[in-house]
Amino acid sequence: MQISTYTTLLKSADISPETERSLSAYAALFGRVGRKLYASLCADKMTANERKSHFIAKHQISGRQYNAILRTLTGKLDSKRELGKLYQVEKKERIEAVSKTIDRLRDQANMLSKTGGVPSEIQQIRFKAHQKSRYRARLTEQLGKIESNTSKIPAMCFGSKKLFNKQFFLKENNMKNHAEWLEEWQSTRNSQFMVLGSKDETCGNLGAQLYVDEQGEFRLSLRLPDALGGGKAELSGFDFNYGKSAVLAACAENERRRAANVKELTCSSPWVRDRKTGELRPQTKNEVLANYGQPLTMRFMRHKFGWTLAVTVEEPAPGVTTGSYENGCLGVDVNVDHLAVCVVTPDGNKKHVEDIPCPASAKGLTTGQRMAMIGDAVKRIIEIAKTYGVGVGIEKLDFSRKKQALKETADKRHRTMLSAFAYNMVLSLIERRCYREGLPCKAVSPAMTSIIGMFKYHSTQNTTHQAAAQVIARRTLGLKHDRIRFSVPHNVGTQLCSARSKTVSIDGGPLQRWGKVKAMMKKHAVLFKQPEKTGPPVTLTVNEHKLQCVSLA
Repeated sequence: MQISTYTTLLKSADISPETERSLSAYAALFGRVGRKLYASLCADKMTANERKSHFIAKHQISGRQYNAILRTLTGKLDSKRELGKLYQVEKKERIEAVSKTIDRLRDQANMLSKTGGVPSEIQQIRFKAHQKSRYRARLTEQLGKIESNTSKIPAMCFGSKKLFNKQFFLKENNMKNHAEWLEEWQSTRNSQFMVLGSKDETCGNLGAQLYVDEQGEFRLSLRLPDALGGGKAELSGFDFNYGKSAVLAACAENERRRAANVKELTCSSPWVRDRKTGELRPQTKNEVLANYGQPLTMRFMRHKFGWTLAVTVEEPAPGVTTGSYENGCLGVDVNVDHLAVCVVTPDGNKKHVEDIPCPASAKGLTTGQRMAMIGDAVKRIIEIAKTYGVGVGIEKLDFSRKKQALKETADKRHRTMLSAFAYNMVLSLIERRCYREGLPCKAVSPAMTSIIGMFKYHSTQNTTHQAAAQVIARRTLGLKHDRIRFSVPHNVGTQLCSARSKTVSIDGGPLQRWGKVKAMMKKHAVLFKQPEKTGPPVTLTVNEHKLQCVSLA
């Protein structure tokens, strides 16, 4: 089984003023009790059972409603802890990168001092190293605060720190006065609530009963807490644009449980063998009902455009149905402005190549626009994989270290480009879409994919990125590409620093050998792009293998 959540917009025209007030009051109560519960957890003066009994009696809420508040708060705290761990790794890597930069600058200054360099230049380098040292000290202090915060209950600002700080800059944030900010602040803090579901409850959720009426329309009856006077709030006139079939199936399953709860149906239940006595007996009512029903957990969220309803349901896992690695593999190479795709046969030969535009790194785009672009690109990948009936292979990328290194070494354009592009978003979306569409998807190591692709699979019919995608596809199928056979097409330019011919010894494992090739090419300033002008051919000999290149003019 898989857990899926589907969201729908509750149109304001279909919500009566009374229902709107009930939803707002429920969210305000949910937020207020959640903040008091957080304070109680920080104080740690009561046991879990004592705290639950105290909050139920004081705030006039049910046990199920308390559990919903506790689960929401626990999820936020767990998220803060995990983010704290990521921040620790990020700060440590940044400190390490800055330390290397400081050592390099100091060595450079010492070398210039010994060789009689310009004093002003030496002073400038030392000043830069001094500023980097101050920056490292600030990072070390920030790391200490993060480590102390993760060792206990994390500090939280309900409503976000960004919005809290807006009260000090009202004019800059287009706010008339502090009262306007306060209204937005309270609205943000009290903007959502959750109602936990259970399969043994009516309609899968006693607090919010979702069902389909005789006309086939969704209706929802929300039970209000006793603190709000009890009663119910009725909602109707909404639908699900995505996941409607899954929500209907869950409602039908809960209706079957309601029907099975009838005495006449349970009397005709099958017989089972008793575990203790070993004798046959008819199933009890609870044993019959255990085979029916599905929990429906709901979350109400208020946005600028109105209320939304998120319903969490259980669905059977789709399994692999539409593709197989026996038919080949589709490899995906993720780049800044596009996705390079290569479909290979089971033996690893190229079958189809394509570049899918995905300019998600462009400036001025909102998160929704980036997600839309990425979604369109991923949709095209799924279409190609279904057309050929193959599985999907992607890179197992982690750009955290690369980002920290770029902050110290690369130019501003490259840093911005890499940081702005959501690599993990692309890869995770591919995995999710493959899972939903019944396509196998596997993440493989990205080590040396560009180098291997450039040397072995690059040609005039495909690009270096498409060649890297072919390497990823072959690696997903478990095929080897450790043979170093150098043949570089004419459109790949190189510029050697010294002689026209070099002999280099390459030993070790497959990836080690390719790593040495990469280091060697970096040393001799190899360019993986077509130059505007080319010069005479250059021969680079590596263990009796000749690398035919074209040098820059």
